[in-house]
Amino acid sequence: MMPDASSPTTLQAVNPELKSAVAEAQLLLAFASRNGKSLTEETVNIVVKSGMQSELTEAEETAFWRHFALLTAAVAPVSAESVQAMASLAGQKSPVQKTVQRYTVTAILALAVLVMLQAYWAIGAFVISDMKSTQAQLSEVEMRILAGGKTTGDSLEPGLAHEGAQESRRSRRQSTASESMELKTKKENLEIYLDANYHWLKLWSRIPNTILGIDTMYDPDNSPEDAIKENIAYLQSATVTMDILQKYLLPLVYGFLGACVYILRNLSSKIKAYAFINASIINFHIRLCLGTLGGIAIVWFVSPEKGADPILSLSPLALAFLAGYSVELLFTVMDTVINAFTGDNASSPREEKKG
Repeated sequence: MMPDASSPTTLQAVNPELKSAVAEAQLLLAFASRNGKSLTEETVNIVVKSGMQSELTEAEETAFWRHFALLTAAVAPVSAESVQAMASLAGQKSPVQKTVQRYTVTAILALAVLVMLQAYWAIGAFVISDMKSTQAQLSEVEMRILAGGKTTGDSLEPGLAHEGAQESRRSRRQSTASESMELKTKKENLEIYLDANYHWLKLWSRIPNTILGIDTMYDPDNSPEDAIKENIAYLQSATVTMDILQKYLLPLVYGFLGACVYILRNLSSKIKAYAFINASIINFHIRLCLGTLGGIAIVWFVSPEKGADPILSLSPLALAFLAGYSVELLFTVMDTVINAFTGDNASSPREEKKG
């Protein structure tokens, strides 16, 4: 038997959602009043009256739901859930405060890790570049010494036996000896400098050297050949480590940091608009994963070239950060690659969804 429209019912007798809806309406009414939202007097009266009564008639419940919809539309995108998420309980942080703290700390830690990895990479890049430059100089000096040695013992023509010719010969020999001594000194200095570079390289790549067992692979005190092989192994290990850092670890961290920056900016916007809800935390977790994967994935698809598109001409690490901040950049690059293979300018899933 249906209840009469004039007979009162408890807030949960017919609709179990009514009691929670009345509480939400009271919360939104308080928010609207504090923030100067324009509401009709009838809406205010209905919400206030519903909160003061423990029982509502069918007509009163109908009026409540109608004005609750008007109240919700008036304060949108704010909702009762977002107001509750922003509110701090006694002695406890609100959900939004906890989220801000969590992602702020995460971004700071990611930045610290990035700075350490970037500094580590920069030191390795400098040492390897300096070694290659020193080796090139050393090879040039050795070739000059070899070429000078071949011409040192050259005799003058028989017709130059007069005193002036002998003086010229002595001058040439002195100049050659002086140049030869200078080249030998320069060679010794370059060899010492190169040994110092190898020592730096050994310290820099201690972790990969330990993993690969290079430190125990050769005995440089046993023979000069082992010392040479050990130096070559150090250089190869450092080159591989640099490649891993540049292609995998650094883009991963850059993408992660870019995602953190996006989340903090989005979080700031939601706080300003009172639009933060508990479901936002799940979206932030997903975005963090997508941004991190996007940072490393975009490096696989893009090979920056000078004169290309301003975005695609950026360095791989800059692109990794942008992909972490805006995952849509990765999707755009993927669509471009797919269209290049298929020759089809089909619309993206987002455009199909809009259509």
